Amino acid sequence: MKRIKKGLAFFLATWIWMLALPVGTLSAMENTAEFLGGDGTEESPYLISNKTHLNNVRNHLDAHFLMVADIEFNEADFAQGGEFYNGGQGWEPIGADRYFTGVFDGDGHIVDGLACYRSGTGGICAGLFGFNKGEIKNLGLIDCDVSAKSKSYPTTPDAYAGGIVGYNTSYGTISNCYNTGNVSATIFHSSDRIDFPRTHAGGIAGENYGKISNCYNIGSVNATLSTSFHSHSDQFEAHAGGIVGYNTSYGTIGNCYNIGSVDATVFYSPDRFTSSAYAGGIAGGNGYGTLGEDCYYLNVASKVGVGTGEDNTVSCTMEQMRSQATFSGFDFDAIWTMSGNETYPYPELQKMFHADVQEENVTEFNGGTGAQYAPYLIANKEHLNNVRNHLGAYFKMVADIHFTTDDFAENGFFTMTARAGSRLEQVKTRSLASLMALIIPFMD
Repeated sequence: MKRIKKGLAFFLATWIWMLALPVGTLSAMENTAEFLGGDGTEESPYLISNKTHLNNVRNHLDAHFLMVADIEFNEADFAQGGEFYNGGQGWEPIGADRYFTGVFDGDGHIVDGLACYRSGTGGICAGLFGFNKGEIKNLGLIDCDVSAKSKSYPTTPDAYAGGIVGYNTSYGTISNCYNTGNVSATIFHSSDRIDFPRTHAGGIAGENYGKISNCYNIGSVNATLSTSFHSHSDQFEAHAGGIVGYNTSYGTIGNCYNIGSVDATVFYSPDRFTSSAYAGGIAGGNGYGTLGEDCYYLNVASKVGVGTGEDNTVSCTMEQMRSQATFSGFDFDAIWTMSGNETYPYPELQKMFHADVQEENVTEFNGGTGAQYAPYLIANKEHLNNVRNHLGAYFKMVADIHFTTDDFAENGFFTMTARAGSRLEQVKTRSLASLMALIIPFMD
């Protein structure tokens, strides 16, 4: 009996001592080994301030997380010997083989320079997150390079690539996010025993069964399917979309826009089946999902809003994309803004201003950054000649350009040897001609 009384007295004394401590002094449950702090609950989420913390999210897929700083990767991180090399595949998506079911709040911060190159057979998923069944919000993905590549043998090849999420499930939600990097999904089909391979690439998510709202993309998106064998399937498809590669019957997309380039391609040799490539400013395909009239896309980047399926999206010119009046479905009181950023004349999220701001190139051009929303400005012969140095960029002519015979005479600006002269002719007839496809849409 005395032992019980002594034990009870010790417990009460300890409890009173704990109550007397300042708030936050006792943090037995805080995980400071893997994060900056927090215990993973809604009240005290794990705090993420660096690359290692972000990588540790995969160890607690059902927890709550809060970013407290921007995270910047560099090339060394993904090079051989780097922390995230992973046999050349770079970043392993969070939830690569299991669903992420927690809550990830970027709190207006960015992840910069992520490189994710996933390849293999069967289902391949690439993105910051792989399979999402939770909530991801308030996050910007800057200058990323995300790709998913799948080969057919011995299982059905599926490739899902998205900047934020590769595959967003029926319970997954993504809100207040944007992407500025490159996203691609590729399938190499080499077996006649495989049915209906799927390749889906989207700026925000590769495939969407869940809900995506208040997101935008300015990065390039590409989906490719290549096959040289007959198949029991009568249809192969590649879907690429500025926001989502493929939106399923359960998927919902609202209050989103895209100004990034979108492309889908199918290469095949047999003619026993049909193969289709679908690219859309918002979605490559919409399988009876909900896609509201509050989604907008730049009609230079894509000819249609949805590659295949019901399309309620709004096609916009560059001028319209720069006008707040265009985005009638957006909430500019609480979520969006178009003021305060002279270098990005498009809607921004109030929670997180657009961070992909580059210095204008006034050395080789009359200005611009080469991005689709800020093309290099060409005002003279020298500017035009410098196009060759940036063959993947966007350009806008702001003045007529006149050559003279002196320009090509001996000691002229464009004088070259006979060998170099052939190169000039090639540039004039081939490279420049192809580049005009990028220049013409921006000409005044």
